[in-house]
Amino acid sequence: HKWHDGSTATTVMIKDKKLVVANVGDSRTILCRLGQAVPLSSDHKPSRPDERDRIIAAGGTISTMGVLRVNGILATSRTIGDGSMKVKNYITCEPEMTHHDIQPGDEYVILA
Repeated sequence: HKWHDGSTATTVMIKDKKLVVANVGDSRTILCRLGQAVPLSSDHKPSRPDERDRIIAAGGTISTMGVLRVNGILATSRTIGDGSMKVKNYITCEPEMTHHDIQPGDEYVILA
């Protein structure tokens, strides 16, 4: 756990008219459908009830310092890296996976 740096990520795999989205943290995947933005991922923040419950169950804390933060440090509850926060499983690198059917009018996907 020498590295204290971390990041967030989102990826998309396209297979057989389906989009498979995997995201960690607050990187987002957005689909443009008929000119409208359709979110395909959800941010991993300590304000999400499921994320808050997981953090607290691991013995972590959530505090407000401008925004909600895990143990007063991270504003996201899932990251790649941030080894010092993973020692006690306060945060995780496990991606959230979602599946979406490609529909008529789907134009492109933005990963940011």
